[in-house]
Amino acid sequence: MRLLFSVTPAFGHLFPVVPLARAALDRGHRVGVLTCSGMAEVVARELPGADLLPAGTMPLEFSLLAQERTGVDVMQPTPEVIGEIFGGARLETAIDDAVAAAREWRPDTVIAEAFDTVGPAVAATLEVPWHQIGLGPALPEPIVAEITGAAAKRYSDRGLVPAAPRCYIDPCPPAVQGPDLRSDVRRLPMRPEPHSTPGSVWEPPAGQPGQPRVLVTLGTIFSDRALLDEVVGAVASTGATVIATVGMAMKEETTAAPPVTHPESVHFVQFAPMDQLLSGVDLVVSAGGAGTVLAAMSRAVPLVLWPQGADQPINAARAQAAGVASVVDTAAALPGAVTEALQDTALRAAAATAAHQIAALPVPAEVLDEIVALSTAAD
Repeated sequence: MRLLFSVTPAFGHLFPVVPLARAALDRGHRVGVLTCSGMAEVVARELPGADLLPAGTMPLEFSLLAQERTGVDVMQPTPEVIGEIFGGARLETAIDDAVAAAREWRPDTVIAEAFDTVGPAVAATLEVPWHQIGLGPALPEPIVAEITGAAAKRYSDRGLVPAAPRCYIDPCPPAVQGPDLRSDVRRLPMRPEPHSTPGSVWEPPAGQPGQPRVLVTLGTIFSDRALLDEVVGAVASTGATVIATVGMAMKEETTAAPPVTHPESVHFVQFAPMDQLLSGVDLVVSAGGAGTVLAAMSRAVPLVLWPQGADQPINAARAQAAGVASVVDTAAALPGAVTEALQDTALRAAAATAAHQIAALPVPAEVLDEIVALSTAAD
């Protein structure tokens, strides 16, 4: 079968679908990835053997277009601007190239991540079934309404009426799943996996014996160096060994920026897969990206979260409600929150419960079999 994965061109949107795409490749299926050409190197590294179908622009370009249209800062977006980003600007900039590339590639089915509106348009145009895969906790209804509303206008302009997805692939364990989980289509639970890269080898720093190890990661969208230095300094003040990811989006910035002095207990990492970064870690301090939250939970590692924007406040609220994370709103609150979290047995017990829930979910290969069956079933 020819499976086309349609994803927003950002690491946090691509990495969660990679395990399912790898399972498809392992089973001998043909896999295509529909995203911006700016992701070509990443797709080639993460999914050897997959075909890249380039379409549209990178997030900075279509996000700034949405900002211009709405007058709202995209780094602190409202539901309206989120809708315009994903249901308006990105769809408009990608749809023509996407349809042309997909028509030539001839997919049998499309798998689109939760923020993606291009995949459903392709599926409607080519009259093939499609499936939706979540990235974390279900998006609140106001955000979903804005995205679908903005996309509906663009679909209508082209005479398209996308069908409902055949299923919703849910990588979120019950402990943190939200009340807005869609119930109009079949749900396929799937075990989330911390991001891994074939052939990647990373050796964690030795650290100080007896000292806790804390991973600090702000992802790639909100990975401002000044903010990262502030967070790292706050966490290091507790005496913990700190492993801090700079993030792939910051390579040029870190080359030009003047160095900031941190204690010897701080170790910066340009990039390493999350499954390796979590090795031996006692706590994760993060902005609350879905991939990071689910990865930490899968390893029974509690979190301290300082949400910066996008879906991070949603993820943080769900993680806090599940008892696996504490949430702060300033850097000044981080030292106390980190110290308390490292000593909080209830937080660690909740993280262990979540890890058991995740381990009980079907692996991607099992979910793939159901997707294939649903794709070939009669309407």
